[in-house]
Amino acid sequence: MGAPLERGEGEYAYMAQQLLQGVLPYTESLSMEFPGILSFFGESHGAIHLSLLFLNLATAFLLFLLDKNLLDFSAGIIAAICFSVLTLSTSLHGIWPNLEDFVLLPAMGGGNLLLRIAQDDQPARFFLVGSCWANLF
Repeated sequence: MGAPLERGEGEYAYMAQQLLQGVLPYTESLSMEFPGILSFFGESHGAIHLSLLFLNLATAFLLFLLDKNLLDFSAGIIAAICFSVLTLSTSLHGIWPNLEDFVLLPAMGGGNLLLRIAQDDQPARFFLVGSCWANLF
């Protein structure tokens, strides 16, 4: 059964249902959240919360890679574990996906790409960093 949807999740789910019904985004309702994840996991309460779990695992992995390349392997492990534990905290909206959760993944991806550009001196990759970080603004 799972926990009921929180206010932000309800808005997110409503926008996703409209997209799945073929309504053009932001014509019938407005939201800043990205609703496309419902098409992968489904529309139930449990599926929405499961999507957050996978999203946080992917973000933790990218955080591990970033810290491993900046510092060392153990720093990457500690950062990923701390992030994973803190994202389960109910004071930080634990199992309820919010906009912040969806922004962290492309931010970590952009950070990893930016670090790789600095190490390899390949300016052509700046486009990829910009496309990742474009989601932030």
